[in-house]
Amino acid sequence: MSADFVSDAWAHKMPNGLPTMVPMLPLINEGSSLLSRIKILKASTVYVLAKDFIYIRDNGEAILVPEGFCTDFGSTPRILWPLGLEPTGILLTCSLIHDFGYRHDFYITPSMQKIHKSTGKRFHDRLFKEIFEEVNHMKVMPGLSYFGLTLFGWFAWNMNGKYRNNKLCLTGEYERLFQAQRFKYIKIDIHEGDLHE
Repeated sequence: MSADFVSDAWAHKMPNGLPTMVPMLPLINEGSSLLSRIKILKASTVYVLAKDFIYIRDNGEAILVPEGFCTDFGSTPRILWPLGLEPTGILLTCSLIHDFGYRHDFYITPSMQKIHKSTGKRFHDRLFKEIFEEVNHMKVMPGLSYFGLTLFGWFAWNMNGKYRNNKLCLTGEYERLFQAQRFKYIKIDIHEGDLHE
C-alpha cells in the first residue's frame, strides 16, 4: 500500500494529516540522585502536539485538538503492546482525542467553538471507541479497549478533574514537570480569549 493511497484515504477524516507529535525530552541535571534518574527513565513518554490536529467524525462533526496539547496517549499495560495496543500505534488518534476530552470534558471545533460540554466520562469513552473503529476499521479491539476504559478509566478521569474549569489546559498534569524544568520543551500558549461558548 503506497503512502499516497494512505494519505488520500484519510484526507477526508484528518485534513491536517496524522497528528504531529514531539516527545518531551527528560532532563537529567548534574547532581541528580540515582532515584531521580531511575524515575525519569521509568516514566511514560509525554508528547506535545506540534501542530493543530483536526478529526472529522463520520457524522461530519470536526474536532480540533490544538497545538501544544500534552499527552502520554493511552495508558495501555505494556503486556498488551505486542497485540498492537502500544500508545503510538493504532490507538494514537483515538487516544489523543480521548485524553483531550478527559482533561476538559468538552471538545472544540476548528472555529474554537466548545462542543459536547459536561458530557461525562461515558461519552468520551464511547467517542474513543467510535474513532478507534472509524480509523482502524476494527470491531473487536475497540470493544475490548472500551471495556478496559469502562473498568479502569476512572483513575485518569478523576485525576483530570482538577483541570476541568471550562478553560483550555494544554499541559494538564505535566505542568509540574515544566515548572520543575524536568523536560526540555518550549511551551505554546493559547489564550482563553480564543475560545467561544
